[in-house]
Amino acid sequence: MESLPLTPNGKLDRRTLPAPVGEDFAHAAYEAPQGEIENTLAALWSGLLGVERVGRHDNFFALGGHSLMALQLMQRIRNCGFDCSLNEIFEHPRLANFALQIAQAPLGPHTGAIPVRLGGTEPPIFFVPSGLGDYSYVISLAQYLRVSCPIYVLPWSAIGEPSPPTLETMAERMLPVIQTIQPNGPYRIAGYSSGGILAYALAHSLMDKDAYVEF
Repeated sequence: MESLPLTPNGKLDRRTLPAPVGEDFAHAAYEAPQGEIENTLAALWSGLLGVERVGRHDNFFALGGHSLMALQLMQRIRNCGFDCSLNEIFEHPRLANFALQIAQAPLGPHTGAIPVRLGGTEPPIFFVPSGLGDYSYVISLAQYLRVSCPIYVLPWSAIGEPSPPTLETMAERMLPVIQTIQPNGPYRIAGYSSGGILAYALAHSLMDKDAYVEF
């Protein structure tokens, strides 16, 4: 573009920018993927991003990926028998580097909780999605949590499944997911909007079982 469209206030007018397609996205010099993990990732990226050819030096976000796509990518990777956290996608966005990270990481059990960040010396934080099943906010928030601990998102009822009749019932369903990852307290639970109410119910369910909830 010869110039960027501006609003009357002199700011960038994003609404009038043309949507990027195809070769508008930034590709690194192409080098074919190597090995099982790189080829699996390349196929997943291609299908998810709508890019015909993905090289081992391409960047997931430079090809048009964003936080919600990162979540979809993580779920598809787990369906292929590998494991990763959302944070690893952000920290290692180039295909070859990301594949190496997956290869070096131990494969843990799929508990139903979504790992946003792994590792750390303190007890994990379990986030609860909002009433619409939205947990995308945790992906961004995790970048600002400097505490050294794992971060997980607890699962909400899948679309099409009947919702539990009460928040207490939903909390009881989430307890085994938490205790598979962390058998004993202190527990840390967080949520916002209606998810905050569910987090409160979940904390009470744990305390009713004599578990210690730190916050």
